[in-house]
Amino acid sequence: MKIRIKHFFLENLNYKIVSFFITVVLWVAVLEKKDVQVTRAFEVSFLLGQQQILEASSHDSVNVKIVGPQTMVRNLNQQFLSQKMPISLFRVTGEDEVSVPLDKLEFPAGVKVLSIKPDKIQVRVGQKISVEESVRDQKNKSRKKGNR
Repeated sequence: MKIRIKHFFLENLNYKIVSFFITVVLWVAVLEKKDVQVTRAFEVSFLLGQQQILEASSHDSVNVKIVGPQTMVRNLNQQFLSQKMPISLFRVTGEDEVSVPLDKLEFPAGVKVLSIKPDKIQVRVGQKISVEESVRDQKNKSRKKGNR
């Protein structure tokens, strides 16, 4: 009985070792193909015109749900995680709701963006007032009070 078992394991040993390593490589390759979902927070940066000022915004960051191969998603380097999401406010005046653009974030090939929350941000944009304009306004107000 012992001789049969020993003979079973030692017969064609080279083929058995090679097939074992091929099996391990295939197993690892299949495990790597699993897609993983992860949610990451990205800071929002608002692009303003020269005469604009951001008075308020409802959110400073957005949560982005991404999916991709396990190794790529889990090991996103600092370059990708420190990205800021630029939102243009050049045409916004007063209070408005701005859509968060999906195409502004760049990820490695194979990583896809599933969703962004919140998808809209409330902002209030005002006009910058120069010192001269402020002084002029104050003088005009004092003159009006004096004429009464």
